[in-house]
Amino acid sequence: MAPRFRLNHLPPPELSDAELLEELRGLGGVPEEALENPEWRSAMLPALRADSALYRNYVYREEPPLACAIRAYGGLEDSRIAPAHLEAWRRETSGFVRGGDARGRPFLHPFGAVFWRRSRGTYGSEHRARADWYRRRRPHGASARRLLRERGEPVVAVASRNLEHARAAAAFIGVAEAVDYASLTRRANRVLIAVADDAVPLVAAALAEAGMKEGAALHTCGARGPEALAGLEANGVSCATLHPLQTVATPEQGMAALPGCAFGITGEGPAAAWAESIAALLGGRALRIAADRRPLYHAAAVMASNYVVALIDAAAMLMGAAGIGENEALAALAPLVRASAANAIGLGPVRALTGPLERGDAATVAAHCSALAAGIPPSVRGLYRAAGLHALEIARRRGLSEADARKLEEILRKGSDEDV
Repeated sequence: MAPRFRLNHLPPPELSDAELLEELRGLGGVPEEALENPEWRSAMLPALRADSALYRNYVYREEPPLACAIRAYGGLEDSRIAPAHLEAWRRETSGFVRGGDARGRPFLHPFGAVFWRRSRGTYGSEHRARADWYRRRRPHGASARRLLRERGEPVVAVASRNLEHARAAAAFIGVAEAVDYASLTRRANRVLIAVADDAVPLVAAALAEAGMKEGAALHTCGARGPEALAGLEANGVSCATLHPLQTVATPEQGMAALPGCAFGITGEGPAAAWAESIAALLGGRALRIAADRRPLYHAAAVMASNYVVALIDAAAMLMGAAGIGENEALAALAPLVRASAANAIGLGPVRALTGPLERGDAATVAAHCSALAAGIPPSVRGLYRAAGLHALEIARRRGLSEADARKLEEILRKGSDEDV
C-alpha cells in the first residue's frame, strides 16, 4: 500500500509474542509454517514491532519520486488493500512495476513489510534478512549488529572461516546463527562485512564464488570504497561502504559508543540506501564521502582517534620521566585532555589554543626541547616537534606575530632530522 494511505486497523502498541502472532494470523498472508518456525519468529518479530511503531507515528509528506524501482504486489483475497492503494506507488517512484495479484493475502501490510511466497510447497523469504561475515573480526561489527537487532533490524547469520569466532559473535548478538561462508548466501541477500581492510576483497570474492548474485553488500573499512567489493559487484550485487566514525575497543564498549556517531558512506543504489538507513536507525549522521577522498577521510579519523592515544601515551611517558607513575599520570592528565578536546570542538581550534606557542614564549619551548634531548625516546621528541609545528600554524591564524612565529619555528625544527 502506498504511503499516502493509512489503514484504520493498528495492533495495540505492546503485545506479547503470542498476541503478536495471533494478530498476524488475523491479518493473513503469512503461512502457518512460518509463524510456527522459531528462526522466522526470532528474526522477524522484532522487525514487525519496529515497523508497527514507525507506522503509528508516520506522517506522509509529498516529496520528489524515489530514484529506484518499486514492485507492488496485491492479494486477490485481501479486502483491506484495493488496486488504487498499489497504483498510487507510481507517484512515489520513477520505476514503478505492478507485480500482479497472487492468491490469498501476501503480507504487504504496513504493520510489517514482509512478503512470504508459496513455491512448490515450500516457503522462503522474498527479501531475506541481513547476515554478517567475520574474518579477523573488528569489535564494532558485533556491537553494530546487536544494536541493529535490538532496534528491529533482523540478523539471521554470522559467518567466518573460524566457526568458533562466528559462534562467539552470534552469542553476543543474541539471535544470529553461526555458519560458514558457503552457507551464508543461502540465508541472506544483505551482507555487512566487518573485517580488516586487506581481507575485504578476499571475503567479497568468497561470497561471489559461493553464489551471491543479488541484494546488497556493505563493508566497514574507512580507507577503501566500494571497489573493494568488486567481486560481488561483478555478480550484480549492489555495493557500498558504512564506516563508523568511532573508536570501539570492545563489543561491549561499542554498545554505548556507536549510537549517535557519524558514518562514512560511499556508493550508490540500494546498498547506499541501506547504509543510510542503518545510520538513521542508530541515531547517527550519514557523511557522504567520494571514493577517491576516502583515504583523506580515514586519515582524519586516525588523527582524531589513534593519534590522540599516541599523544596521551607520549605525555604519560614524559610524566614518568618527571617522576610520576603511569596510573597517577593518566589520572592527572585526564581532566586536561577532556577540557582541551571539549574546547577544540566547542570553540574551534583557533580559539581553543593556549600555552607557550600561542603566547610566543620561545624560552619555554626551548627549555622543553632541551629537556627532551636527555634520554627521551626519539618518537616522543619527534611527536613534540611535529605537533608543535602545526600548533604554531594555529597560533599564526590566531594572530601571533611573524617574528615570534619564525623564532619558535627555528627552535622546533632544530634537531628534528635526528628525531625522525
